[in-house]
Amino acid sequence: MKSLIIVESHNDKFFIEKLRDVWGLENIEFKEPICARTDYECLGGLSEKKLSQTLDDIKFSDYQKIGIIIDADNEGIEKQIALINRCARTLKDVSDDFEITKINEFIRVKSSEEEINYFDVEIGCYIMNKDGVGELETVLKAIKSKDSTYANCLEAWRKCLEEKGKPFKAKSYDKLWVNFYQRYDNCKENESNADENCKGEIAIKKDIWDFTNPILDDLKSFLTLLSNQ
Repeated sequence: MKSLIIVESHNDKFFIEKLRDVWGLENIEFKEPICARTDYECLGGLSEKKLSQTLDDIKFSDYQKIGIIIDADNEGIEKQIALINRCARTLKDVSDDFEITKINEFIRVKSSEEEINYFDVEIGCYIMNKDGVGELETVLKAIKSKDSTYANCLEAWRKCLEEKGKPFKAKSYDKLWVNFYQRYDNCKENESNADENCKGEIAIKKDIWDFTNPILDDLKSFLTLLSNQ
């Protein structure tokens, strides 16, 4: 039996795929990300509706384990785990007392043996974060492994905006920082195929990140638990 991973975005999927391959993990497949590239409903953060719909679309009998990876954002780890619990409890095959209490914890959900689509599956989660908050880009910024001169100089621009009373949100700043790091620090300045080579899947899967950084230890443990059969 294989395990299934649910992530928020395509960039999350590309990153976790890279980690899976770097760490030599097997028996893991990915569901289509919760948020499509053109899904404006996700711009304000992950909603209960979107996550519940994604979970409801899964055939539990196909898997041994299901792992849910979402961002901490500004909500923090505990609130995001509570969100996952609320969404899981809306499923007809999950009891009202289902409760994940921490990351890397898997809760068993089992159907009656008389059911045609009998299942016995474990559900767990990991919350993408740095120091309890943030998202994928926050983590990527922390594990960069190459020179980041162009990206780092954005800090002066950010301070300039703050001085003029136009603060730039941390979430948006981290995304912009990663974009500059990929595009200008790790691509040729006049890269002709920048849209293809300097962002998205190709950029995330380049050798410009430190996959041994301790910030990834808990995520590695989570993916290893999913991989083990």
